[in-house]
Amino acid sequence: MNVVFRQSFKGTLTNLIGAGIGFLSTFFVITRLLTPEEIGLTRVLVEAATLVSGYALLATNSSSIRYYPYFRTDDGRDRGFFRLLLTIPLLGLLIFGGAYLLFKEPLVAYFSPKGGEEDLFRRYYYMVLPLVLFILYQTLLEVYCSLRQRIVLPKVSREVLLRLLLLVAYIAYGIGWIDFDLFVIAFVLSYGVMMCVTLFYSLRISPQALSAPIEPIAPDVRRDFRRYTLFTLLSAMGSSIVQRLDLFMVSAELGMASAGIYTIAFYVVAVIEMPSRSLSAMSSPFASEAIHSGDTARLNQLYRRVSCYQLLVGALLLLAIWVNIDLLFWLIPNGETYALGKGVVLFLGLGKLIDLAFSFGNGILRYSKYYFWTLAYTIIVVVVTILLNLYLIELWGMVGAAVATMITFGVSYTFQQLVLWRKLQITPLSSELVRIVALFGLLMLVNFLLPHAGHPLLDSVWRSLVIGIFGWWLMRRLETFRGLEVQVKELIMEFWTKKKGE
Repeated sequence: MNVVFRQSFKGTLTNLIGAGIGFLSTFFVITRLLTPEEIGLTRVLVEAATLVSGYALLATNSSSIRYYPYFRTDDGRDRGFFRLLLTIPLLGLLIFGGAYLLFKEPLVAYFSPKGGEEDLFRRYYYMVLPLVLFILYQTLLEVYCSLRQRIVLPKVSREVLLRLLLLVAYIAYGIGWIDFDLFVIAFVLSYGVMMCVTLFYSLRISPQALSAPIEPIAPDVRRDFRRYTLFTLLSAMGSSIVQRLDLFMVSAELGMASAGIYTIAFYVVAVIEMPSRSLSAMSSPFASEAIHSGDTARLNQLYRRVSCYQLLVGALLLLAIWVNIDLLFWLIPNGETYALGKGVVLFLGLGKLIDLAFSFGNGILRYSKYYFWTLAYTIIVVVVTILLNLYLIELWGMVGAAVATMITFGVSYTFQQLVLWRKLQITPLSSELVRIVALFGLLMLVNFLLPHAGHPLLDSVWRSLVIGIFGWWLMRRLETFRGLEVQVKELIMEFWTKKKGE
């Protein structure tokens, strides 16, 4: 069994365990113990920190994948790459952390309360800064571990450990052991613990990483590195805004309570992309190597395979969510409030499927010699996103933000694929991808046509049985599904044989 699938499967399993913990904490703890305003605040803090940290990275998360082959030696050394990876973003922290402090008043004014809400963002404005530090270095350490083909424990740290720590903080606040100020501190420190665990693991798999001297690389590679990093940073700044603009504009235009409802809908959809995180993390270094060696055929094959796997798994997860969406909102505390985000779930989910089908192309374009096209692509996307959100939020509220996100994904990836096809002659489009889309559309149509059984529980069971049986029969005709099935069986047999040997 190849290492990509093995590590991806383990990473996906970790993600699903984390998703289970997240599901229980989000829908049965957070919705009971926190108000929509408090939920909105936690999400805004994390997304603001993720935005600033994304800038402070100075594109090292992308450039490290592209240029790692130049540092790696045949004997397994990386010539001080780890130290370089941790050092460069310190300048970014100084620049963008300083900018965050400098622009406090305009930012606070933008998120000013709506409808008499407490000004929570102003109150906890500075808590974003330690979050920036923790999220930045967690990102870098995950990149380093993926380059070493070790993604499982960083996934455990982010998806399991972090969620457990946050769950403890939620419960401690909910039962009155700590006040909200201490809760926010505990919330932030949970990310710090996550980062420290990943750091210790990184040093374990590469004990000499911190002590190894940074060895020089060829001058032409250094020049290309600086040029690439600059272009990638500019495009990354735009894409980071695009990814979070919907939440920021919902919170600014509609208030923190609406942001809280939007957040719960986002969490429902977030499970869709979890399997793709592992697969993309493990596949990106191979894409970089294929680009480095000029193997376009291998690159195209990898792109198509990753896209099909990601889309199939994501479509099945979205289908499962949508079939049971009424039951979900019926079960969770204060579900009638959060059910206002039902339309958000649908359109964010459809947008996420577009993302899963084409997002691997982002990395390919960044790692190729045509990376400068990402800047033009980003400028177009930022403009489209801002205009769509301004118009559609006013028109349809929260649902408008989700529709804007979906349309933005469609526009952005259309442009991206035109560039990839024109410059590299690669595309994820295949007959298999079309069949996956058709299967998903057919099952969604069947779900729409099925009569309601009345009670949410009965309706969910009825729909799940019909869709599950019919969907299984259809999936058996997909090459991607059969390949996935074989790989899983091989992994189980490998595990079983190892256990019997012990």
